[in-house]
Order: sequence, then C-alpha cells, then structure tokens
Amino acid sequence: MIDIFGVIEAASSSISLSKKNTNMQKVIKTLHKIAGKDKEEVAGVIIHLNTPGGTTGTSEEAAMMIEKVREKGIPVIASIADICCSGGYWIASACDYIFANRTSMTGSIGVIMQLPNINGLSDKLGVKQVTVKAGRMKDIGNPFRELTEEEREFLQEHAEETHEIFKEAVRKKIARTYPLMCRKSLMAVPSRQILP
Repeated sequence: MIDIFGVIEAASSSISLSKKNTNMQKVIKTLHKIAGKDKEEVAGVIIHLNTPGGTTGTSEEAAMMIEKVREKGIPVIASIADICCSGGYWIASACDYIFANRTSMTGSIGVIMQLPNINGLSDKLGVKQVTVKAGRMKDIGNPFRELTEEEREFLQEHAEETHEIFKEAVRKKIARTYPLMCRKSLMAVPSRQILP
C-alpha cells in the first residue's frame, strides 16, 4: 500500500510546506521500482489517498508512473479516505479502479493559480523591490507589482492547457471503465468543484 496524504508537492519532506504531507519523491520512486518488476512478483498496488490535491506537475508524474505499473499488467487500485480532489483525483484516475466511501469528497477537476500581491502593503511600509532580469516573463508573479495583461494572458493560457490535459486523463479513465460510453459523453467531462 502506498499512502498519499496532504498536499501533493514535489518538495521532499524536509522542505515541505507541512510535515503531514507525503513525500511524493518517495512515492514516485516506489512506483518506478514496482514498474520494473514482473506481474508475477507483484499481485497489485493500492494507492490510499487523502488529499485536497496539489501541484499539477507532481500529480501528473505520479499518474504517469501508475500507468507504467498498469502497463506491466499489475492492477492498481485507488482507495479514497475523506478527500481526493484535484491532483489527487488526477492520480486516482490513472488507477484501474477507484473505491471511495459514500461520504468521500472527490473530483474538483480544475486548475488554480494564486499569486499574492503585496504592492499596496509594501508602499505603506516603504519597502521597495528592485528587479534585474533577462527574459520577458522571468519575474512573472512578482508580488511587488501588478501582473501585466500579457502575463495574465500567458498564465490563463497555461492554466487552460493544463486543465485540458487533466480532463483528458479523466476521459481516459472513463473510457477504460465504461468502454461503451459514446465520445460525445466523454467530451463533456465536467469542471465541477466536487463530483458525486
């Protein structure tokens, strides 16, 4: 059994935002080792999830490693505890089966990016930031200034592209689970906050 608890992030536990988060580097290494084995050596893998989600890159990487395990003919089952949303659901969708409690919260197929802006506060405190950069988007998200319209458009396009990749991963899961479902229904994968 592999546990994925807390916020999904690439950082090791020593620099994690919370000590309660699973070290995803270890999870991905474990999945990589399992993918290197024959199906006769491993009866199956259970991924136990209790996570609100996290970073898209790490979620996608874990999902890709689960796909590699499945390609070896090793069944992978997602077991959801209280919550499995966003990046956690991305990971679960790579599994052969998803089991959840009737009261589990799952889904939240979407992408969010939040950038703090302390420009007004820094002005009040007299704090100035000097930025030296090479590259048009190098200081994108600098909290000491407003986003430019070009930067906002760039980040919005990135979020929408990532959202489409996420929805495609869920569509693949639906197509595996319900192979007779028509293509039109698969294209209508929702972006609702929480799926039933």
